Amino acid sequence: MRTNSLQFLAADPYTSTWLSASAGSGKTKVLVDRFLRLLISGEQFSSILCFTYTNAGATEMRQRFQQQLQEMSTSRDLRAVLFSLLQRTPTNDEEERTRSLFAILLRNPKALQIKTIHSFCRDFLQQYDAEFLNDSEILNQADAAKLLTEAQSSYCDDSRSFFDLSLQNAHAEERQAPGAYEYLLSIMTFEQIDETLSALLSKRYDFAQILKTYEPTMFAEMLKKKIGQAIVAGPFDEQITQHIANKIGLPENPTIQAILTKNYEQAFLTTTQTLRKKLTGLTSSELYPALYEQAEKFFTEAQQKNADALIRKTQAFVNVANAIFQKYQQIKEEKGQYDFEDLIMKTGEIFTKASDDCNLKNTISLGTKHIFIDEAQDTTPQQWKIVLHLVTLFFQKDCTLFVVGDAKQSIFSFQGAKPWLFTTLQEVFEKLITAAGGTFQRLELSTSYRSAPEVLNLVDTIFQDDSNFSAYAQHIPARQEHGFARCVTVAEKNAEDSEILSTKDAVVCAVASIVAEFLNHETFCPCVNRNVIPSDILVLARQRRDLCAIAQELVERDIQCEHAQNVVWLDLQAFVTFLVDPTDDYNLACLLKSPFLQNYAVTDEQLLLLCYERTDTLWNEILKNGSEEPDFAKSHVTNECSSKSNLADVCYVKDILEKYRDDAANIKNNDDFYTFFHKTLSQVQPYFAEYYNTSALDAFLDAVLSFLADNMPSLQSFYDFIQKHSPQKTSQEEGVQLKTIHGAKGTQSPIVVLVDKPSTHRDKWIWFEDEYGDPRCVMLMPPAALSCTKHLRERESARLAAEDRRLLYVAITRAQDGFTLVGRNGSAWHESVAHALALSEN
Repeated sequence: MRTNSLQFLAADPYTSTWLSASAGSGKTKVLVDRFLRLLISGEQFSSILCFTYTNAGATEMRQRFQQQLQEMSTSRDLRAVLFSLLQRTPTNDEEERTRSLFAILLRNPKALQIKTIHSFCRDFLQQYDAEFLNDSEILNQADAAKLLTEAQSSYCDDSRSFFDLSLQNAHAEERQAPGAYEYLLSIMTFEQIDETLSALLSKRYDFAQILKTYEPTMFAEMLKKKIGQAIVAGPFDEQITQHIANKIGLPENPTIQAILTKNYEQAFLTTTQTLRKKLTGLTSSELYPALYEQAEKFFTEAQQKNADALIRKTQAFVNVANAIFQKYQQIKEEKGQYDFEDLIMKTGEIFTKASDDCNLKNTISLGTKHIFIDEAQDTTPQQWKIVLHLVTLFFQKDCTLFVVGDAKQSIFSFQGAKPWLFTTLQEVFEKLITAAGGTFQRLELSTSYRSAPEVLNLVDTIFQDDSNFSAYAQHIPARQEHGFARCVTVAEKNAEDSEILSTKDAVVCAVASIVAEFLNHETFCPCVNRNVIPSDILVLARQRRDLCAIAQELVERDIQCEHAQNVVWLDLQAFVTFLVDPTDDYNLACLLKSPFLQNYAVTDEQLLLLCYERTDTLWNEILKNGSEEPDFAKSHVTNECSSKSNLADVCYVKDILEKYRDDAANIKNNDDFYTFFHKTLSQVQPYFAEYYNTSALDAFLDAVLSFLADNMPSLQSFYDFIQKHSPQKTSQEEGVQLKTIHGAKGTQSPIVVLVDKPSTHRDKWIWFEDEYGDPRCVMLMPPAALSCTKHLRERESARLAAEDRRLLYVAITRAQDGFTLVGRNGSAWHESVAHALALSEN
């Protein structure tokens, strides 16, 4: 790709630059060019520090630099290469220096400082304090989450035992045990509490920030201000209300009857807790306005009670979460472990408290003069603070800062990213840099070298008037070859089929049909100058479970896909999970559809029959009905549905699964352990081979041997082991690509097929932050019945909708030649794409 004038300007190595780069506009090229121009001008590797968002991104960036330097060191026409890069004739010294860069890097690979901010903090802490992290373990995200779950389970189990004991020993009137957890148990189930606590503690860094200034009374006052409740009407007067009702009479009127029986909530409020618009059939009585006045007062009082209950419930959760968080910290200390958040917090504390510390300056600077921030839109507020400290403490006139990102592509808010910070912090850093004597420029790249004009036209039509994308700049297509953009509508289920789910998901089948159509019609892809092959097609979805169903459907149609081996591994994991915990309904449902059931793997329709109106776990349902007569389905659904698909085979399903569990129960040593899995996989191998390449079965047996080398033959321990040891994809997997939209960030493909199946995710908490993203308060998601918090729920809905729009932007802009959305009428994405395409046609 040739360098355009804006890219060359952004790559100026001695001007600090804040670069907004739309999808496909060459931001990585600019970053690499800028890095190279610094080295060619005489800067040392150690003077450049580049931050990336993920370890994978850092590895990829290092490999790209190494490859580029290697090619330049051996180039037969280096002068022409440098002329293209510098846009001038290079000097002899620059040529000589360029040829030596790769050799310098080979002698000292660590000189190339491309790392995540977490890695930077770890390295800094080890250099600043030799005793810090000594003999300590840094937990990855998965292990930290597991440890947090351990702390939560420990706390909840202890509290639950105490609560159960108090109920047994207390008199009826004394059964309200003190404490926040006991209060929550009185109004919620164990499962609801665990789920809500997990959602709060998943943002443990933000939660820890709030706890630093947490004081119950002040916290309650802050919540009241956030709720914004205003008590205008006076207190509800029961006696006046009763008097009015008696005066009105009308004993047949439900409202009057409810008042006379003191059922005021039924009298004045709807089922959704709003004030009834019509209380009685009277329209002219002088007492009618008085009754409405009392109704409004009751409504206001009810809202006050609901608000107080929300505040009390929030505080109870915060107190319980605080105890769990302290337990988590204690376990880490006892084990000598730190998580990524510890690294950020500790580094931030040192920076804040030791701005005049010479040792600090010597540790950090180490000759660093140029800082790069890649994927800046995904940087969290805490990570921005680290960068801000670096610039504040060590920035001089000959130093530079290069920040590149795109707020439109910020899709990691669940990990703490705040898309608006990318814009907000521009002014902050500009003031710091110009005050230190540096030069600063803001640039925007909007020319796309990736996508065909038709794809870019769709993107611009959808988003140019979107209020979520402030100052939206239309994409300029650099490519002239024609592509396509379309929307495929999947028909709704027929009314006569409403009694039971169809055997296969219609959207999944439509996606597979479209992929087959591209391949069968030998669709030409201009970007690769040939007809499409399976690996040219990228299928994107919001959720990973949708990709599993699509992978299976593609394989059934003899279309190879890279996800197929992952599906095999998921089946293997489901089998082990069943052996450990057969009551996991979702896992068992997955296993029932897998080749482990041999000839008796159930269909979606049969699975629905098994689950229909059951009152027990799926496993107990199978045990119970597998012993009955074959016509099991008739006890659950109509005869018509039974005639479509009965479950006469349920007894065989039961026998197969019980045999697996019985054989596993007889494992006594390592030989038994390996023999069990080897024998089982040998039996099911033919059934896997009908749909998949079975190399994953061999990889699984290798994992069994690896596990036994260092562990006792425990199924529970093996379950934990295989969760973290999924095999790498084999080189032969060159089929259709299947990814989540988050997983596809930074990739591109000739053809993109987007699966439009809306997410049902809803946050359980509302976080309140200051202008720089620092958390100041947190609140449980208010119930719809609390009308005074309508503005908060609307704010959260708007935030989720904005994130969803950014997901759509990222998905469409992965496409080079063609984009197809597959979904049903009524979804937000389908409506946006269909409407934009209709506008383009007109």
